[in-house]
Amino acid sequence: MRLHLLGDGEECDILAELARWLGYTSVSRGDDPPAHLDAEDHVVVATRSTGRGRELLKAILAAGDPGYLGLIAAENDAMISLLKLSADRVAKARLDRIAAPAGLLIHAATPGARA
Repeated sequence: MRLHLLGDGEECDILAELARWLGYTSVSRGDDPPAHLDAEDHVVVATRSTGRGRELLKAILAAGDPGYLGLIAAENDAMISLLKLSADRVAKARLDRIAAPAGLLIHAATPGARA
């Protein structure tokens, strides 16, 4: 499995460190998604800007159908991103596959806990 960490969020640094323990064979960091994504790709978006996060989600969906797509964001920010993508006519079935906010509901307050 390949893990793609996109954005400028501190959570990406921590997830990159954890990735080898989680069984990923490849980890990439960057600000742009790969040109092609498939079921072997897992993608996590973490940005300081909800607008940039939404742009990345849209680009990821255009690049293919990753096995996992998560947005690390506050619950309200995640909901706004999904609503705006819906307004941009992204199909509901595609939106339903986005884990937003990503992870477990543990009320995390630090980047390490959010990762």
